[in-house]
Amino acid sequence: ALTIGAQGGIYIGGGIVNRLGPDWLENSAFRDEFTAKGRFVDYMAAIPTFVITNELSAFGGVRAFMRDN
Repeated sequence: ALTIGAQGGIYIGGGIVNRLGPDWLENSAFRDEFTAKGRFVDYMAAIPTFVITNELSAFGGVRAFMRDN
């Protein structure tokens, strides 16, 4: 996020986070570690993080790619 300037947010996908439960990310140290970037702490704190919960989300991207190509 810091390297590419992902100010619109970070989207976390995959089955592991979903299996840990909907509140895992909020109750973990993830955000603290994510924002703990020294002088960039305020910059990182402004970047939202999201968990992709749709198990079929990849197919939406494939469908859009197939439609456009």
